[in-house]
Amino acid sequence: MLDAEIAAILLNRREPDDQAAADLLREGNLHFIVEKGGLGPVAAAGCAPLRVECLLFADGSRAFRVGSDGADLHWSRWSVVEPFQHAAAIADAIMEQARSADAARWARG
Repeated sequence: MLDAEIAAILLNRREPDDQAAADLLREGNLHFIVEKGGLGPVAAAGCAPLRVECLLFADGSRAFRVGSDGADLHWSRWSVVEPFQHAAAIADAIMEQARSADAARWARG
């Protein structure tokens, strides 16, 4: 099972007022980075821009969701994308970032 599949199951089951998503996944020892972005307005009238949130995991898999950027932000359920062919380089970068973050947490106390 891919890390993103585990994350999507957990995140889709949690209540919005539960602990932060990142904390929940780190508690499960999943290493990942968060990417956020937006997509501009579409040519169709009345279409609001979209927000995209993507979690990139050490195995190269991704979990993402899309939200409408209107007056109230409404998110889709988390979905999964399998690793791309260059997943090994991505995994190395994520694990290095996770090691650095762990070292910083240990140094603080």
